[in-house]
Amino acid sequence: DFKNSFEQIQENLKSIAHVLAETEDAIIMGKRKQVKLNLVDIAGMLKACEKQVNSLNDSLDQILEEENQQRTNITELKDFFRQIKSEVQARSVHIALALPNIEIRLNDIEQAFSTFEEWMYASEFQKAKEKMEEIGLALKSVSDIVSNLPEMISLAKGVIPKQVLEISNLFERLKNNGVYVEHLEVEKNIQFIQETTQEDENNLARLNLEAVNEHLKDNQQRLSQLL
Repeated sequence: DFKNSFEQIQENLKSIAHVLAETEDAIIMGKRKQVKLNLVDIAGMLKACEKQVNSLNDSLDQILEEENQQRTNITELKDFFRQIKSEVQARSVHIALALPNIEIRLNDIEQAFSTFEEWMYASEFQKAKEKMEEIGLALKSVSDIVSNLPEMISLAKGVIPKQVLEISNLFERLKNNGVYVEHLEVEKNIQFIQETTQEDENNLARLNLEAVNEHLKDNQQRLSQLL
């Protein structure tokens, strides 16, 4: 603890000053032996105090270096944050389905930046570091979401429903022409795809991309088997 170290140094300096005053009195009174002993004590006390001061100074230099590095890192994260906000704005039409929750994530990150500054102001550098790491992970998550969402939304709301409609129309014509297609279980597969596609849309809106990714792959495979 820097405060305790500084206070200890202050106390040691007071002790040195006290012994110096006693030594000055001993010199005036001609107590040479006492003067000699005091000087030996003072030398030891000064050496110990110097060691304490150097240790504290080294620790403060290290903290200053870490603080400067954190400032550099947080500046880079703020630049990344602004970049992501620009990407969100540029892709807003294509990610409209999930835009409300993306904005919530961005607001949470903005609040985290404020918390980081509060910890830095309070010299709580470890807590600030942890908050900065949290911000970095959150930014990466949002960046990945914004990058992957347009294509996934396009598949879930456009490509797959269009393919479902085309296949439904195709098999309806085949049935009307007397072609036997019941063994392909088209209606069952289409119903499943439609249900999971609706579920996918809900998950995309909630930014749960992992669950959607599995469904999209499965649905595309089912559709390819029906073609």
